[in-house]
Amino acid sequence: MDSLHKPERLEERYFILFKAQQKILNLRKQHYLHLGIIFFRNYYGILILLMFFSCIGGIVLFVIANQGWLKASPSLRAFFLALALLIAFCGLFPAVFKQEDNFNENMKNYMSYTKAQLNIIDQLSKLSNPYFAVKRDTINNIYITDSISYFNKVDSIITINDIAINNLTNYVLNINFKEVKSMSDVYRMINNNLQNGEDSIKIPTHQ
Repeated sequence: MDSLHKPERLEERYFILFKAQQKILNLRKQHYLHLGIIFFRNYYGILILLMFFSCIGGIVLFVIANQGWLKASPSLRAFFLALALLIAFCGLFPAVFKQEDNFNENMKNYMSYTKAQLNIIDQLSKLSNPYFAVKRDTINNIYITDSISYFNKVDSIITINDIAINNLTNYVLNINFKEVKSMSDVYRMINNNLQNGEDSIKIPTHQ
């Protein structure tokens, strides 16, 4: 934010507002980047675990098939059932919590905030243009600065930025309700996420 260049004609009180807007956008952008990284790691981490447990489960299943289920030791059967539960959990987790979709959504929000930041830089660049707010004096055939028009446009730009920030503020965690039979575990996970996270999460209630 300190790298923003202040236009010569722009008053400091206006420039402070631009810097504040830029700081808000940067904080939100970093937040979405952090969430995107978390969903990315979770998604591919759970896929690696799924492949690992599936390989072990296949070996155990082969051993049990050779011995027969009744002849297999209780510990081996218990181990196979535990692996089956882990495989089912790892298989359902990405689908239930839509890890890939949430990653894509957060990265899209990250890019939207980045674009909004670049817009502020572009706005300040235009405000630095000496021909941004001038009018022609037809009597003397010269161009003079139109201060009223200049600061009216500055006010309009600041308002547009405020609206853009408000419209971009939207935290969503998508959950595929059709993939689960009971929501008790989902609610517990959400509550844990809310307690550990810095921002609130909105759960869409419609399908």
